[in-house]
Amino acid sequence: MMNKKILKQIVLISYKNGDLDNQVISQVADRLSRQDLKQYIKALKSAEKLRNIYVESPFEMSKSLNETIKNTFPDKKIVNIKNPSLLVGTKVVYNDDVFEMSLKNSLDSIVENIENYD
Repeated sequence: MMNKKILKQIVLISYKNGDLDNQVISQVADRLSRQDLKQYIKALKSAEKLRNIYVESPFEMSKSLNETIKNTFPDKKIVNIKNPSLLVGTKVVYNDDVFEMSLKNSLDSIVENIENYD
């Protein structure tokens, strides 16, 4: 089993110019045991979660919203995901934090409060 310090170093060398380098990943994966490979994949997924901001909206993200998010998270890559089920609004996911500002979320909250009202 690989120790955390070595795993962290392997994950760091898996990136080239801020993006994952498929060639390095293939070379590393070929040399790892099955258990170490699982740890490596999990560590890469965690690293990607920390490097990216996922923005879901029912429409293409406007330049002003894009700039606002870039200013808020300057060193992060912004991934825009089209999600028509949001109706009107935006959902921003960073690591394990979810910020949802949408009409659907507001309506669901109102319905939930009405249902829980005694």
